[in-house]
Amino acid sequence: LSASRAHEIQHQFSQEVTVASRDSRLRWIAGLFLFGETDRQPTSIYVPASQLESRFDPRVDADASAVFGQATFALTPRVAVTAGLRYTTEHNTIDNAGVRYAIDSPATLLSGSSYSYTDVISHDAWTPKFGLEMRASEDVMAYASATRGFKSGGFNISSPAAGGGFGPEWAWSYEGGLKTIVGGGRARLNVAAFQTNYSDLQ
Repeated sequence: LSASRAHEIQHQFSQEVTVASRDSRLRWIAGLFLFGETDRQPTSIYVPASQLESRFDPRVDADASAVFGQATFALTPRVAVTAGLRYTTEHNTIDNAGVRYAIDSPATLLSGSSYSYTDVISHDAWTPKFGLEMRASEDVMAYASATRGFKSGGFNISSPAAGGGFGPEWAWSYEGGLKTIVGGGRARLNVAAFQTNYSDLQ
C-alpha cells in the first residue's frame, strides 16, 4: 500500500485568429493558434511498509503554435471536395527535483537519493484532412473523410533522471455516412461509420 499527496498549480493561455471567405463554389478558412502553459505538481508518495517517502517537485512549461487552412470547392452543384492542412510545433521543458526520506523520528534524508535536472522535448506535426460530399437531392447527402490527428508528447514526472520524455500519439480517422431529412422536413436521419487507426498510443 502507498499514500500519495499531489498539488497541481496550472496556468495557461491560448489565442486563435481566423479569417474566412465564402462564395457560390468555394469556402475556406485559415488561421493561427498560439498556446502557452505552466504546470507545477509538487507530490509526495509514502510507502508505510518500507517507511519511505519520495518527494518531487516538477514544473513543465509548454509552448505551441500552429497555422492551418481548409477549403471546400464545389466541383458541380452536387459534388464538393475538401482539403485542409495544419502544421503544429511544440516545445516542452521540465525542471524537476526530488528526494527520498526514511520516515524515522526525525525523518532522515537517504544518501544519494536527491536529484535535479532539466529536460526538453520538441515535436512538429503535419495533420491533413480530405473529404468528399455528394448530394443525391436537397434532402440527402453522402460524405466520406480521412483526417490525421496528433496528441503531444510529455514527461514522466516521477522520473529521477532526464530522458524520461515520451513522444506524440498519432491517429488516422476515417468516416463515411449519410445525412437525410425525412418526413417532409419534420425529422433528420443520419447514419455514420468510422474507424480510427492509432500509432504510439499513449
